[in-house]
Amino acid sequence: MMMLTLLLAIIGITVNAQVTTSSISGFVKKNTGEVLAGSTVKLTHLPTGTVYQTSTGKDGRYSLVNLIPGGPYAIEITNVGFGNYSESNINLPLGENSNLDAAMSTTATVLTDVVVTATS
Repeated sequence: MMMLTLLLAIIGITVNAQVTTSSISGFVKKNTGEVLAGSTVKLTHLPTGTVYQTSTGKDGRYSLVNLIPGGPYAIEITNVGFGNYSESNINLPLGENSNLDAAMSTTATVLTDVVVTATS
């Protein structure tokens, strides 16, 4: 019985999973405080060039998981009609969720002409 208890204790110690990743999440809002849905969030791990990308939901929230711990990372957030938000030198602690909120300013953007042609 003692041997079985010892064996179960050893198995219990070795079965514990180890966390090997990081994550980042946050909200994207207009500079007036309103949430901004549909923004593209691109996070780049600079040492490896690995790119992670997602979009904000209708509540303006984004979340990127299973990221390489450490860094540095660079983030770029874009949305049509708004100036780009970017930040670099971001480091993500192992096993933790980092929070990064962004405020986007409106910009005047001139779109180019689109020409559509068809033949019958």
